[in-house]
Amino acid sequence: TNFGGYLTAEVSQTQHGGENHNLNGELNLPVVDGQLALRVVGWAVNDSGYIDQLHVGTVGLEKGTNTDEVRGGRISLRYQPFENLTLDFSYTGQSENTGGPPDYTPAAGVTSVPKPSIIGCDLCNLDVNLSMAHDELQVYSFTGTYNFKYGTITATTNQFNRQYELEFDTSAGLEALGVGINFP
Repeated sequence: TNFGGYLTAEVSQTQHGGENHNLNGELNLPVVDGQLALRVVGWAVNDSGYIDQLHVGTVGLEKGTNTDEVRGGRISLRYQPFENLTLDFSYTGQSENTGGPPDYTPAAGVTSVPKPSIIGCDLCNLDVNLSMAHDELQVYSFTGTYNFKYGTITATTNQFNRQYELEFDTSAGLEALGVGINFP
């Protein structure tokens, strides 16, 4: 029933990383007084990476591989054709891209059997494989509510779609094992 909204923006710095940005906002719009309203929400997050990855391909060191970028939004529509009936429709979508995993090998190192000890460094990942990911999701929702004198009937349905893609570059690992990679 009320027009309103907000917008927030944040900027920060990550030690051993870079600049981070966060934007978040909402707008609530009454379209038909007391009957139809629309709400739109959006967000964007960019987090810099702070984990360095050693032995990636022939590069040797790739800085800040654990970046994370998220974009998303939600649209909600509420329709109340008469006092006892409320219909809510909603769509949420989000996309996320990560530059690599947030795990690292501590500077003290790791000892495991039967593998030899590995000496790490401050905030570095010693995995020879580079793995980036893309995650896409969509959620569709509907809820209908009817209020009787002695009770309420609620009907709801949702659909959740997700597509997750992981890029796993093992060329550095193959190179370390002496397997040559020749592309035409």
